[in-house]
This record gives sequence, C-alpha cells and structure tokens, in this order.
Amino acid sequence: MAGKPTKKSSSNKRPGPPLRAPPTHAAVPSQPAPTAAKPSNPTLSTPAGATPAAGSGSWWSRLSPRGKAAFAVGGIAVYAAGVYGFFQLQRPPTSDSEHDRHDACAVAGSDQPDRRAVYDEIARDYDREIARDEWAMGMLLVRRWMVGKAKGDTLEIAAGTGRNLAYYRFPRVSHLTLTDTSSAMLAEAAKHISPTSTPSTDLVGAKDALPISLIEADATRLPFASNNFDTVVSTMSLCSVHDPTLAVREAVRVTKPGGRVLLVEHGRGHYNWLNRALDRSAEKHAEKWGCYFHRPIGQIVDAALAPVAQVVESDGKVAEGMAVATEPLAKITSVTRLHLGTTWMIEIEKVRASAVETVD
Repeated sequence: MAGKPTKKSSSNKRPGPPLRAPPTHAAVPSQPAPTAAKPSNPTLSTPAGATPAAGSGSWWSRLSPRGKAAFAVGGIAVYAAGVYGFFQLQRPPTSDSEHDRHDACAVAGSDQPDRRAVYDEIARDYDREIARDEWAMGMLLVRRWMVGKAKGDTLEIAAGTGRNLAYYRFPRVSHLTLTDTSSAMLAEAAKHISPTSTPSTDLVGAKDALPISLIEADATRLPFASNNFDTVVSTMSLCSVHDPTLAVREAVRVTKPGGRVLLVEHGRGHYNWLNRALDRSAEKHAEKWGCYFHRPIGQIVDAALAPVAQVVESDGKVAEGMAVATEPLAKITSVTRLHLGTTWMIEIEKVRASAVETVD
C-alpha cells in the first residue's frame, strides 16, 4: 500500500551562494538653498518710510550739514590752488632783467644795511638752527657735490662756521684757507678742526691730514695776491656780503689762470610769484640771519665778470676804470638751478691772469 509521500528534509537542499548586502553609497551633503544677494547699500533694502539703522548708509549721508559744507569748501579751495599752481608753473621762466628791474640795488647791496654784526650774535647756535632746513632741502648733498670739485691750494670766502669742512679731501686739496669777517663764526669753525684751535693768520691745525688756516678777512677786500689759488669756494655767501659783485670779482682776481671759482648761492627764482614772496620776507629774514635771499645771483655774477679796464696808478695800486671791450678774465662754464631756480650752482673758470696787485 502506497504510503503518503514524505517532505524532504531541508538538510537535503544544496546551499546557494551567500547573500550580499546591497552596496551603500556615501551620503552627498545637501547644497544650501541659494539666498538672495545682499544689496551693497543697506539703505536700498529699507522699506519706504522706514528709518535706516544706526551706522548704515554712505559716508556722505552720515555727514552733518555743517560737515558737508566744510567738505565742499575745502574741495573748492584745493581745486583752485591746484589750477593756480598749474598755470603758474606753465608760464615761461622770467629773465633776470625782467624780474630784477625793481631790485637793481641788490646787485651792489648799496641800499641794504650791513648785517655783518648779526653773525657775531648767532654764531654759537648757527649750525644747530639751520641743520634741519639744510637736510630737508638736500643742501648737504649740494655742498658735497660742489665742494668735492675743489683741488689744490683752496680758498673759501665767507666760510662762516666751516660747514663745508667735511667735504674737502686731502690730498686732492693740498691746503685750505677759510676766511670770514666774523671772528665768532671763525671761532666755531676752529672747533670743527680742533678743540684747542683759535683763528689767526697762522696755520691753526689739520683735519684728516689737511692743513687749514683761518683768517679774518672781508670777501670784498681779500688780503691775498692776484693769481694765487687753484680753487675759490663760496657757499651761501653772496646773500650776506655788502657788495656781492665785488666779492665775486675778488674771488676771480685771486684765482690762478686755469683755476675755478665754485659758487653755491640762493637768490631769485624762475617765477615772479615766488620772487614776490621772497621780496616780502627778505628784510625780516635778513634781520634774523644777516642774509638777503632775494638777490639776483645771475645778474651779480654777470656784472662781476664783465671786462673792466685795470689801470696801475703811480703808487703801484690797481684802480678800476671804465668797462672796455676786452677779453674777460673768467667765463662761466656751468650753471645749475634747483628749488624752482632759487638755488644756484655756478662754476667759473679763470682764463687770463689778473693784473698784479700788491697786498696792503
């Protein structure tokens, strides 16, 4: 008898492949929802009729009415000054004959008081008082440049406190003589050479092996024979001597043929507006510093180099005669002007020997 079929045991089933978990993927971070760009001016987002929050708005809107008025006035003033300065600088430089017609007396200095006594009063503090101004204007470099050209037996007229001493180089300069009318200024110069030095007509000392003499003498009447020095130096001197034309003529006289006169001076500039400013303050400046900084340096030098007949009198002294059409004793070889033309750097070459003049 057939029996009921029996179910096969599960143990008889063949095992299938192992089940694998479905692959998982790294979660992708959700991107933030785009936001509307903020307006550059916060006041644009302020609803109509609403008051902007404190600190918002442009800098102009935050100014008070008085501040806006001050800002506008200042802007107009700066603009006007810029336009005026531009057109002034665009004007062609004025010639010496044009802006010096009213100031011809400044060539000889005859109508200007003699300020030599001022230098005795200010000698002790002179270097300290002007050091900052000279540094700011670059005058130390100008002095170094011009004085560095000196060579041989060198004379410096109106040397003051010896502000050029650091720029003379031995053995290029074989001997240096400093002169000035102020004994107090020369005393300060002597301190730069040696603490024990005093001005005299004898050799007072040496600086960096350079022999130096200090002599109290007037630049318009130098106590030296003609054709004596290889180089003559004058820096910021023609503004202070009573007769600047004669001072340049004397500097040329004592220079050897082939030698040079080196001038660094300040005076009238290129522009009339600047010269008018110098004229207004010149007298007050001279009272304090003994210096007329508005003199026409170009005209002074031209007058000094104009040919002048020299007549030897019976007593052997040389007298000046009328100007004649002869060859000049010296010629200008270089002129450089700085600071809107107010600083003059002039080199003069001696081309002919001066008449021999006896020294008193």
